Amino acid sequence: DDTAKCIRLPHIFKQLAAQEPAGVWSSQILETDHTATDVPYLITCLNNPLIPRPLFTIEGENMVMSLAYSKCGSQLARAEGQQVVVCDPVSGFELHRLQGHTGLIRSVAFSPNRKQIASGSDDQTVRIWNVETEVCEWTVTGHHSPVSSVHFSPDGKRLVSGSWDNTVMVWDPSTGEQLCQLKAHSDWVRAVAWSPCGRWLASGGSDGMVYVYHGKTFEVKSSLEFD
Repeated sequence: DDTAKCIRLPHIFKQLAAQEPAGVWSSQILETDHTATDVPYLITCLNNPLIPRPLFTIEGENMVMSLAYSKCGSQLARAEGQQVVVCDPVSGFELHRLQGHTGLIRSVAFSPNRKQIASGSDDQTVRIWNVETEVCEWTVTGHHSPVSSVHFSPDGKRLVSGSWDNTVMVWDPSTGEQLCQLKAHSDWVRAVAWSPCGRWLASGGSDGMVYVYHGKTFEVKSSLEFD
């Protein structure tokens, strides 16, 4: 119906209302004090991007920094504080809770086969999780500042991370091995992404630059500068 539903967590005691899987998601702070660690945040699913009316709302326990659907849309992961919470977006049931980071998680991403989730955190690590067992398979280190963005390649064989240490790193998610370190940026790396075909890798930073790299050689193929 047209009534917005707001459900308080903790998650184990409350279920979500039914949800349209094709909804558009956003997060919203509920308080003006951005430094508080226990301030509730909203995750909102909009049934129509042109109508700002939530289909239903989850009121979380901590700051929500990132959201990621699995490839087929059957699971939704959110970075909430220092943990990743995975729920069924249709029934609303919590499916998995991934804990181990010691800093705020800024980015989450599903692998294409839905078996792994990657998370990047202020603790300067990237963790690669087995979704079903909730076990951290790899904690990869190499960044020297918070990790702001993570993304799997379309074939799931590579994982890229961007950090406030100005670097982009590429990893093998099956072994945790670092494959490459890219140092094109002169300021914080804010976002990373693979092209759908996997041929290209892109990164954007606080230096106003977007770099596009070859997906196998990782050579810079082009750069765009924005004011």
